[in-house]
Amino acid sequence: MDNSTIKNILINDGKYNITILYPGSNFQVIYAYRNKSKKIYYYHCQKRPKCKGLEIFNIIDNEFYITKGCNNEKLHNNLTYERFNTIVE
Repeated sequence: MDNSTIKNILINDGKYNITILYPGSNFQVIYAYRNKSKKIYYYHCQKRPKCKGLEIFNIIDNEFYITKGCNNEKLHNNLTYERFNTIVE
């Protein structure tokens, strides 16, 4: 995750969609804001309820943790050549 994504999460009080490219795979997952506590923003996979992926963003440490990974590539967005070029740039 890059610094601009972290900045947008903090500016928008957590209400920001996060796109993660799964390493070693050809798919990306979009995590949507769910709710928050004093120290943590909670996110879930946008392909819910079929995908149970869960993530948290620790506000204190500015760290994003995947607590339950997305395991079904067919439900998610396959990485296209154009998207790959955008990521590399």
